[in-house]
Amino acid sequence: MRHLLVFAVLLLACDNVFSQPSEDMLNNVIQITTTFSNGEKDFGFGFVVAQRNDVLYFVTAKHVVQKDDPDITSQKIEVRFYSDKGKIVVATKLDLPHKDMDIALLEVPKPQSYSFVNECLADCAFKDEVYFIGRKKDWYFPMGNQTGNIINSLSDEGTIKVAITSIRPGTSGAPLLNSSGIVGMVIRDSDDNEADAIGIKIIKDVIEKTWKYPFQLTDVKKGRFTDQRDDPAIYKWVRIKNETWMAENMNFKTDNSFCYEKSNGNCEEYGRLYLWKGIDSICPPGWRVASKEDFDKLLKISYEQLIYAGSSGFSARFSGWRSLNGNFNNLGDASYFWSNTENDANSAWALVIDGNSATAKTISLNRSCALSVRCIKKDED
Repeated sequence: MRHLLVFAVLLLACDNVFSQPSEDMLNNVIQITTTFSNGEKDFGFGFVVAQRNDVLYFVTAKHVVQKDDPDITSQKIEVRFYSDKGKIVVATKLDLPHKDMDIALLEVPKPQSYSFVNECLADCAFKDEVYFIGRKKDWYFPMGNQTGNIINSLSDEGTIKVAITSIRPGTSGAPLLNSSGIVGMVIRDSDDNEADAIGIKIIKDVIEKTWKYPFQLTDVKKGRFTDQRDDPAIYKWVRIKNETWMAENMNFKTDNSFCYEKSNGNCEEYGRLYLWKGIDSICPPGWRVASKEDFDKLLKISYEQLIYAGSSGFSARFSGWRSLNGNFNNLGDASYFWSNTENDANSAWALVIDGNSATAKTISLNRSCALSVRCIKKDED
């Protein structure tokens, strides 16, 4: 079964995103109990961001391990790993400057059962479905209607606001995840059906650039993207070389699109076929139609890597095409993808992947043909 890792730091099963994570996946989530000098205790979670020899560095919400009142100090920070719940290990909070953000970095000896998984970082967007791991001293994991949604566009400060009913006090510091990977860290865990988190890229910048400590988590190589325009629609994506491609054909309905042989089932299976007119309106925000140059770069990998079971993850389904006279052709035999690059007044460039001849190349086709469309992620500004 196709799956994403969940580093608890985490990634979750791709085809069953909200199934219970395995013990190996949960191994990197850390449960925290802090005892303060006034006798109070606070509880939360954290997740590992780096490993040096036999020492792990993990991040949590600062308020879990430090009070605002400077006269109240943390006497002991005890942590537990999922793989050895009964064993308490003492962690050390690093004395690092950053008074404006609710972030703390700690170090702890590496348990024998621990295995570092670093490919886990993901992007997030407004309305993404999200979840967390860890609540009230337990490795709780929300399922079904207990998951939440991002309810804001990510601010310049990297704050993520989430509408979620399952979060409770004792979740602060826990990883916040979407269907692709970890997107932030929970910093507010009240009972009001909302939560706040700090975006993972902000955390990365603080640890690496301000504190000069290691941050070894890297971007996931594949995941899922939600197109909020379309009820919503979820598309798989994959990193190929240095580009992020959708790993499925677009199925966004426009006036200039068709289902193969007018079958809705074919649209669901293979995506829609589009006329070149209006090509720039097909991809969701943050994505664009691939150019001829993008396809030329893609063609540097082998034909076998491009087809459905190919190792690149591009997964070119043989979705056929619609000719000038309205006939549908080559379903199951070939794939045709428009680029956004004109050739002349009547034609544009397209990528053709032919299963019969086992070839892939770019050719020029009349713009009145209807072809599949693949989107590529836009470069960040």
